[in-house]
Amino acid sequence: MNIFTTLFFLVWIAIAMSNAINPRFMWKITDSWKATKEPQDSYFLIRRVGGVIFSIIGIAFFLFVFTR
Repeated sequence: MNIFTTLFFLVWIAIAMSNAINPRFMWKITDSWKATKEPQDSYFLIRRVGGVIFSIIGIAFFLFVFTR
């Protein structure tokens, strides 16, 4: 596995875990400039669930590529 693949998966996992742990912070970084007010709590819940799902996918892909 080359360095670019490793870096890609590490960045993927870091961003996904950041969304899972603190979705409000990630919203402030990425989308707050487009909004006039903060979104509903359900938006952050969906973003958190998506972060967990993409973290699992990223870790699975990383382990799949790493163990080959």
